[in-house]
Amino acid sequence: MPAAAEELFAGHPDGLAVYRAVAEAVRGLGECTVPAVLSIALPAPLDSARVKQVVHPAPRVWMHHIELQGPGDVDDEARDWLRRAYEAAG
Repeated sequence: MPAAAEELFAGHPDGLAVYRAVAEAVRGLGECTVPAVLSIALPAPLDSARVKQVVHPAPRVWMHHIELQGPGDVDDEARDWLRRAYEAAG
């Protein structure tokens, strides 16, 4: 398990346990890399090169998938997106 995972899930043992279980299952399939993906639902699409994929599952929901390489990727921009999603969720 990469050391970054320990940092990413610091203080969140349940999240780390889920990560470890998924990483172990994927490693059992063969050589791989396992990035974390942050998925954020917003009422409108984001225009950012950081967004790897956007899907539109419902009329008022745009789901954004952002790949996280390490804890530093949860920066002010990502925190703003999370805040906006929280507020939009009501």
